[in-house]
Amino acid sequence: MPLPYLWQALRAEERPIIIYGMGNGAEKVLDACAQYKIPIAGIFASDDFVRYQTFRGYTVKRYADLIEELVVK
Repeated sequence: MPLPYLWQALRAEERPIIIYGMGNGAEKVLDACAQYKIPIAGIFASDDFVRYQTFRGYTVKRYADLIEELVVK
């Protein structure tokens, strides 16, 4: 069965892929990414909710922090 287009596009993406949130949706996306071997560079949450806790092995950060780490060099 061919890989659905969304997962093909994400697997082909060369920029870092980050995920918002820590709920059921994020769990499902992380599971699918693991299944399709799509690397995830980080997880972010709303600034008011970030406490730099760990979720599924990732430190949850502010979006601006991840952009600074991953994009701005």
